[in-house]
Amino acid sequence: MHELISQFLRGLQKYPEAIQFIRKHRLWEGFERYKIVVWVLLAGAAYLGFRMMTIFRQKMAAAEDDVVSMGTQFFSAVSSVFEESYAFLFAGSYRYLIFLLLEVLIFHFAVRTVEVLSGKDFKLTVSVFVKAQIRMFKLVVFNFAIELIIAALLGIVLGIIGMGWLKAFFMFFVQCFLMGFLVIDNFNEIQGSGIRTSFKRTKKYLGAAIGLGLPIYLIMFVPVIGTIVGPLLGVVASSLLMFELEPDMLQEEVILEEEMV
Repeated sequence: MHELISQFLRGLQKYPEAIQFIRKHRLWEGFERYKIVVWVLLAGAAYLGFRMMTIFRQKMAAAEDDVVSMGTQFFSAVSSVFEESYAFLFAGSYRYLIFLLLEVLIFHFAVRTVEVLSGKDFKLTVSVFVKAQIRMFKLVVFNFAIELIIAALLGIVLGIIGMGWLKAFFMFFVQCFLMGFLVIDNFNEIQGSGIRTSFKRTKKYLGAAIGLGLPIYLIMFVPVIGTIVGPLLGVVASSLLMFELEPDMLQEEVILEEEMV
């Protein structure tokens, strides 16, 4: 338990360092190569923000002129915004769709981070990004299946003992772990690990994966920008942490073609 908590805290602590790392090494440079992807993502983020503001305005428009009713409608609007945001962002497969759409940028940040940590330069070709995108699709299916299985088992077990109300509590941490796995996998992918090997390796750092996934989960609640910033910040934090936990991994053969300069 002590090791689990220690890993969890280390995962959380990597986020301030990740922010400084991104600024110092200007990891966003090179985004001009993905103009179409960036515009699509921005349009999607804008839609999310518009959806939330529409919910809020509709609730407020229904209010009476008197102060009491206005106050009631205000709190009702705030509550509805968060409820709708939660359902829209995290119910079903939507949160995985976000990662799927962001994979080009996520992988770019992961590779740039590894370049800085390893001192190597890698040539990013179209085929490399295609492979990364295909892998993310497989990973999304893998994670979604695991989440459904765990949710079903928890529902059965907790239902039998009359503690079904705890299902949401346990599933929250399961989802945080899976979020952490999504970003850690990019580091493992660069080292040439398959999805199953990557998953087994991530389970060794269960607490760290949860600690990395929790901020992503929460940041994605921020309208518009949160859906993009959360995964990108998370992949840098995870790469920094994995480099500390397993520094020898960067000495192994990687899947990217090294560009000798």
